Amino acid sequence: MGFRCTTSRCSEIGRLDRFLPKAAARLDYRKVSCPNSDLICREQCVWLEQCLFLGPRTDMDDISRAFEKIYENQGLLRDWFRRNHAA
Repeated sequence: MGFRCTTSRCSEIGRLDRFLPKAAARLDYRKVSCPNSDLICREQCVWLEQCLFLGPRTDMDDISRAFEKIYENQGLLRDWFRRNHAA
């Protein structure tokens, strides 16, 4: 069994219509450039929804084990990614 996760959209938060009205009072986020943050959000992080953390301790243990498994197999995953997403 697994759990739902996605790539992050946090780099786009300043460009979201629902965010702009409040934010525009202090700063025009449409003109802000945060390339490092955008890179991390686009390619180097995973978005876990809040509902994942509402379950019992065993659910938290499953999430932790999933990340451990990814870490332990990072070399194999990197090789697979390179083979399947060659530029």
